[in-house]
Amino acid sequence: MPPLISLAAYGIKAWNKGDKSTEILSDIDGEGSDLLDFLHDVLTEIKNETLDQKELQQAMSVSRLEKRSRILTGIVETGDYGRENNIINVNTKKTVYRRKKQDAEMWPFYFFIDIPEGAEDGLLILQRTGHFGIRNLLHWVLETALTEKFPDLKLRFSHLVDQDEMAKIMRGRVQKISFVRMSIPSDVADSYDRGHAEVKGSVELVIRARKGSALPMNSWLSAILRGRKHSGVFALDDNEQFSYENVKAQVKFGHSSRTVDVGDPGRLRQYHDVTDAVTIGRDGYPNYDSIDDQAHGLAAKLRTVLYG
Repeated sequence: MPPLISLAAYGIKAWNKGDKSTEILSDIDGEGSDLLDFLHDVLTEIKNETLDQKELQQAMSVSRLEKRSRILTGIVETGDYGRENNIINVNTKKTVYRRKKQDAEMWPFYFFIDIPEGAEDGLLILQRTGHFGIRNLLHWVLETALTEKFPDLKLRFSHLVDQDEMAKIMRGRVQKISFVRMSIPSDVADSYDRGHAEVKGSVELVIRARKGSALPMNSWLSAILRGRKHSGVFALDDNEQFSYENVKAQVKFGHSSRTVDVGDPGRLRQYHDVTDAVTIGRDGYPNYDSIDDQAHGLAAKLRTVLYG
């Protein structure tokens, strides 16, 4: 049985640390420098010579790179090294190769980058194989190269979640609601034997459903998510209230469970399962054209999230 093949989508922004604002991606420095051309140059350089990150003991190469209009697609291969181990043939149960410390097993991952003309938001789609992906690695490599050339700029990848996924979560069974206060009340702190040291910490008020049941708070949770109102006061009874600065909810739908952080909705993840939609080649990896088709279809859907 092949591993789960999924696609994860991210928004791309170029953040100016000095101005504290996002730049137009097709003109990131105000002098006509295009992020699309910059990313193409960086990936081309890695395609011509494998990148060796010695501090991470990880190798990265670009085995395929295509540019169509303002879209870059291709394959990034990556693998770690630094360990010795045996590689066996599962049929004969015999060792066929002894992996050396300098050997890196390179896994291929598809990528899709869309940088529209005149926009502050780009679109990135990355393949995941099981629980493995290249988001952190790719971000580290590209941002390092960007800040070397443009010291005031940072590259941001933020998870994209479409409206259908959010609606599905909001229809789920609310298992737990946590109201979070990012400080310890003075009356509680004073009860500690703390000497002259300041007591730091947080306090949570947790409402949990009984096993097999759910909290009737879907409408309330949906409303505060739409309004991004993550702070307020929760009435415990007529005489006692709990002020909070964030709300987190654990929601179950189907066999999945998600934690929704109202104060940081960008932490919500969505992975699009394409295992049955792609063709697996003889090498055990998705056929390029089949996963490329799936990425373009997903991009057409997600552009409405970015651009309306």
